[in-house]
Amino acid sequence: MTKRMNVMLVFFIHSHRNIAGLGNIFLFYLRAMNVQNFYAEKIAGLEEEIKILGQKKRRLGMGRLFSFVAAIVLFFVLLELNGTLALIVAILLLLVFIFITLKDIDNTRYLKFKQRLLNINEDEVRALQNDFSAFGDGSRFADDTHPYSNDLDIFGKHSLFQFINRVTSFPSEALLAERLLHPSQKDKIWEMQGAVKELTSQTDRRQELQAEGLQSRMQENTWLQIKSWSLSKEDSAVKKEVLSSLAIAFPIITLIIIILAYNHIISWQILWISLCAHLLLLWRIDKAVTPAYDYLSESIKSIDSFYESLKWITAEKFQSPYLRSLQQKCYQDNLQAYQLLDALKKVLHRLNLRLNPLVHFPLNLCIFWDWYQYQKLNDWRRKYGESLMTWVNVYAEMEVASSFANMAFNHPEWHFPQISDNHFVLSAKNLGHPLLPEEKRICNDVQLKGIGKIMLVTGSNMAGKSTFLRTTGVNMILAMAGSVVCASEMTVSPVKVISSMRIADNLEENISTFYAELKKLEFIIQRVRAHEKVFLLLDEILRGTNSQDRHAGAKALIKQFLAENAVGILATHDLALTDTEKDYPDQVLNYHFDVEVQSEELYFDYKLKPGICTSMNASLLMRKIGIRL
Repeated sequence: MTKRMNVMLVFFIHSHRNIAGLGNIFLFYLRAMNVQNFYAEKIAGLEEEIKILGQKKRRLGMGRLFSFVAAIVLFFVLLELNGTLALIVAILLLLVFIFITLKDIDNTRYLKFKQRLLNINEDEVRALQNDFSAFGDGSRFADDTHPYSNDLDIFGKHSLFQFINRVTSFPSEALLAERLLHPSQKDKIWEMQGAVKELTSQTDRRQELQAEGLQSRMQENTWLQIKSWSLSKEDSAVKKEVLSSLAIAFPIITLIIIILAYNHIISWQILWISLCAHLLLLWRIDKAVTPAYDYLSESIKSIDSFYESLKWITAEKFQSPYLRSLQQKCYQDNLQAYQLLDALKKVLHRLNLRLNPLVHFPLNLCIFWDWYQYQKLNDWRRKYGESLMTWVNVYAEMEVASSFANMAFNHPEWHFPQISDNHFVLSAKNLGHPLLPEEKRICNDVQLKGIGKIMLVTGSNMAGKSTFLRTTGVNMILAMAGSVVCASEMTVSPVKVISSMRIADNLEENISTFYAELKKLEFIIQRVRAHEKVFLLLDEILRGTNSQDRHAGAKALIKQFLAENAVGILATHDLALTDTEKDYPDQVLNYHFDVEVQSEELYFDYKLKPGICTSMNASLLMRKIGIRL
């Protein structure tokens, strides 16, 4: 199929996500064939473009060498015949050399851009094969005290963050982490869904934004330096006025003294005193300028890259209200943000002449070059320093929306959920874990409506209880971030997800595993008592104590949750807890995962079924490892 057909089919699926009859096999085919073919054809096209640009670069290199050598050779050859002609020919050839050099710079920049696009598409092919190593895993944002981050694998290797992440700057990473850690309200979710839907079909444009960002990633240190400078206070007005006046007067005074001394009108001693004062002022200016330069010198490449990204954002013709509102924030003083940023970029590059002493020292000595650039830098910060923070946030919002759109494009069989105003609704068909490979993913239906409802899930070891809890939790997080979910249908109410699944001791704080779980349950009880809109995911609660206390505590906790109108899913091996359904038939729902044993071998179908589990496998597993029962 052609690239155009691939794109049209993928866009068709996203535009008609609720069409009945699109089975899993057909959807898998669309994903495997259309999306992979799309990237394969992109890679082939980019490789051809890079080959052509590489050939052009070699030709331009030869042209530069020829024009430069010809200018020197012809100058000396013609010099004996006609000096004027020799000079004209040399100047013309040097102009040709400069022209070719500028063309080569543009060609090299475009070549590097295409190489970044090639890397992006190669990374996407690997991602479709479940290799996400090219993308940041967000480990720096991990927080063991967060209500669900650790349990649901939000951060770390092969995490939800790494699965989604296509951002290129620290502010964007921080915003993506924020989206995954804190649920949005309904209006924000709808806005984000609209943005993601629009960006999903614009793969080429999304990749261009990503390629611009990859030109120079804005790392955390760089961002903190830019932020600190943008929001810092100015020097005192008196000090600035004094230095400005001296910077204007001293070059003129020094020049007059040099002329007077040269004509023996004043003594040379006065000239030396004047030069010393001139150098002293130069040192004082350098002392004022250097801290700002040092702060921003490492940011120049990031600002160059940010400039190109802002240019991309403001040039697009978006339809969704959310994306258009972002664009409106990039407009000030009748200019686009990238045009205003261009002024900062030019000042920083002029200050960067410090790296070229042969040019910088004469300029600084004669006209106090650094001071005038420093003044322009401060003027820009005073006018647009706070606006720069807004523009960076706009860029982060765009990158995060683009990352979610990329995930939606790569998985055309996934759907945007419906967001319910009622509390509480969770209804999903073919709900699967997004981090599991598609060929290994088993999907289930789940339905939980109304408050004061607990789904009790029983099952043998390795039957899929914990995975089901994580599947539900992760998709709820995606839904409340404005993303597609790994389901054919889903309706959910905005809630705070709280989980208790992975509990570990803390030697540093002298906390045992059991006490750590009690602390987590205390946190959950407080949220429930406060009647916050929470959804609970609990796996084998009170596992650190004896079976009698464990059963009594778990049963009491379930009753307490029901009395407080809490909602959630509780996975357990304790079959006696399922009797709670008899006391609360309208509030406790029993489901299970089954296992089939054939010739001492276990077979799991990982399908959620109503009722209570009747087959357990612990004794068989113990016998397999050598325990004699």
